[in-house]
Amino acid sequence: MKLTHEGEPSGVEMIFRKREKEREIKKLKLYVKQLEQFYSNLLKERDLLKKELDSCRDYALTIVEQFVPSKYSTSLSLMNALEIIYNELREALSENVELRNKLKELELLEGKRTIKTPEGSGEREVRIGLGLESLMKVSKESALRKWERLSTFEKEAFHEIIIGNCTEELLSVEGKGRKASLVKAKSSLIEKGFIRALSISKTSGKFKAFEVYFPSPLGVKVCEIIAFEGRVMPWTLLQYEYALKKQLTLNHDELVKATVNKLRHANYELSLDDYDLLVHGTNHRADIYIVKPEELYIECETLSNSLEDTFRMINAYVKTGKAFSIVVASEQAKYMMLQRLCFYSWEVKRSLSFKLTTIRDIPNMTSYVILR
Repeated sequence: MKLTHEGEPSGVEMIFRKREKEREIKKLKLYVKQLEQFYSNLLKERDLLKKELDSCRDYALTIVEQFVPSKYSTSLSLMNALEIIYNELREALSENVELRNKLKELELLEGKRTIKTPEGSGEREVRIGLGLESLMKVSKESALRKWERLSTFEKEAFHEIIIGNCTEELLSVEGKGRKASLVKAKSSLIEKGFIRALSISKTSGKFKAFEVYFPSPLGVKVCEIIAFEGRVMPWTLLQYEYALKKQLTLNHDELVKATVNKLRHANYELSLDDYDLLVHGTNHRADIYIVKPEELYIECETLSNSLEDTFRMINAYVKTGKAFSIVVASEQAKYMMLQRLCFYSWEVKRSLSFKLTTIRDIPNMTSYVILR
């Protein structure tokens, strides 16, 4: 290598080194640009993944809220929500296997037993086997002890729910400024076993899913030992007496007559013949039978029926697969009826499809499905 004075590189060598540095700088700039592009792609992938995870979390929380409301919380992570869903599915699968194994032995679908009181006692016979066995397993003493542990506000919320304020929207209207407290009390009642919750889907018109709260067997037993509305009454009688007091229902003849008149004015072809009213294959008799435009049994419900009466009616339609619609006198009576239908669906572990309407809304009949 040629050197200048005192060992310095020559001009040619300096030019060569400068070109080498320029090439290295160009490579480094290209590498930086590639890194920047890679980082930009990573950010986009991260944002897309975060969006998808948020969507999955929202969907998982919706499932938990509808099917496991007692464990729902807005602070649940995706993994926690998935764990709750997994445990619920595993429990449901276990129950299905157990029920399948015991179905023939217990004859859950058809079995009926009657326990008669001693002759001359003057008391009516006690019937079980309609899906109401769980009510007999709750003692009044146990129900009273658990009831006494509730707060005053929880007791007030329980009363509001069992008289038909059975959705979060209805509780909000009833509670007005107390909405948050009522919702909290409702969740507490579910956790403590007094209230249950089922999701109902409105399938006619614009689809809508909403949650209905109703008493558990423990809650039903409470109504038989605690004075509401001035005296102690079974849950269904409590609803009926409340509906009468608030003019939310009509007597049976008035309800049937009003239903018939509105359907005839809407050009429905009806039959009130005893033979047509008999749900074939059963001993249950409907109130009205629509011949045209579609074959449909009509049940006019005043809310005076007991739970056993309600179970017997629904069992007739489930057994034959016939379509039926329930007509009630008012909107709040409709929600009281939905509670009874939810109680049936839960106790017999059976999905239920039906129509439900009020006198005001006839001939429009809304279709609902309760999935179990």
